Amino acid sequence: MLPTSEQNHALADDCIVDNLATAAARCGIGVGTLRRALYTGKGPRVTWLAPRRIGIQRRHLREWLESQSGPWRPWRIEREMRRKASSQQPRSETA
Repeated sequence: MLPTSEQNHALADDCIVDNLATAAARCGIGVGTLRRALYTGKGPRVTWLAPRRIGIQRRHLREWLESQSGPWRPWRIEREMRRKASSQQPRSETA
């Protein structure tokens, strides 16, 4: 008996992406950006495969992407807001 499409979807969600480059490519972001998101705690849930090796379940990666606002991730929005605020500050004129 073949599994139903729901079972296939559940099995696919449980697969682990064990390469950060692959996970970043699936998200459409760079590896460095994904590492910063993981380091600051704003990234997807991580599964520890070994003491120095991590992986991300596809389900957690999908849930994290769905929770983000639009194509620009929240840490990029914060950076852009800071950049705009600093550019709008009045500059002191020197004689």
